[in-house]
Amino acid sequence: MTIPAMAHAADLRLPPSASTLPARIAAQCATCATAGYLPCGSPDVAWGRRFSATALLGKPKRGYLATFTMTGDDFRKLARAMDYDALLTTLHDRFAATHLVVLEDGFKNARVLPPPEKIEVIFPKPLHDCVHATTRPWGCCISNCKKECCEKDLGSPSVTLKWRDDDEVVELHYSHTVGVSWLDRQQRDHKMRYACLVDAKGKLRSSEAP
Repeated sequence: MTIPAMAHAADLRLPPSASTLPARIAAQCATCATAGYLPCGSPDVAWGRRFSATALLGKPKRGYLATFTMTGDDFRKLARAMDYDALLTTLHDRFAATHLVVLEDGFKNARVLPPPEKIEVIFPKPLHDCVHATTRPWGCCISNCKKECCEKDLGSPSVTLKWRDDDEVVELHYSHTVGVSWLDRQQRDHKMRYACLVDAKGKLRSSEAP
């Protein structure tokens, strides 16, 4: 069963200095712009004009765009519709196609890493048993826990993707819950954590564009 992603597009505005950035990315990954992006940055990372001010972190300063796979809503729809083994295979295969765009030099340069070397899909079977082919509420037991598929009790799903970038290791931890996805940039003696937005498909746009 295939359920297409229906995410709306959200602008990721670039500074004037980044006029050549989309072309640099396209030269390395012809499908990235069409796929759209999942942006990561500081805890204040946001869509629109705030993106460029919050994207670059660490030493040297870098930002990250993972190619878009699905929103949390898409993720939940798959879980409700698909049998357990098929769900795990589908999630693995879809996220395995993810590319990671590394933004550098104040948005003047970009490198595109190949698909991840490691993909780990975690989906607790008790949670799937509860949500599959049902309309039961799916959450964290804020209200009526007896009728809710409670991740606090049944476990939370996630997808972890791992890349090596020279002497750094980069891991994206995807969650279907808004505000709970992040990217870790591990250097030899330091780790930088980026917050990631997964509620829409990002599109790079010039700051001068209407």
